[in-house]
Amino acid sequence: RSVSGCYGQTDQPHASSHVYGTVNVVARTVCAASNIVDTTLYRNRWYGWQYWGSGTDSGFGAATATAAGGCARGDTYTYLGSSYHEAVGVGYANTSNSQRFTCP
Repeated sequence: RSVSGCYGQTDQPHASSHVYGTVNVVARTVCAASNIVDTTLYRNRWYGWQYWGSGTDSGFGAATATAAGGCARGDTYTYLGSSYHEAVGVGYANTSNSQRFTCP
């Protein structure tokens, strides 16, 4: 939900361009308040969603968190980033994003 121009966003999981062999998801909370963001990365397996990494951040005006996990060359999975966003005293929201890809 958007309150007073505040928002939370979870980007698509992707193969990292900075650290070879990892998959990342980035989430951000933006608001003219004290912000919190917690993000968790999962990958889809035959038995369900497997925890793959997490990250958290807080700050005033904006907070950005990154979650990362391994990405073996040639592996194809659907990855899911799920995030909790809070602008203290304003409100909270949950966002998610997913993408299927093959690790380079």
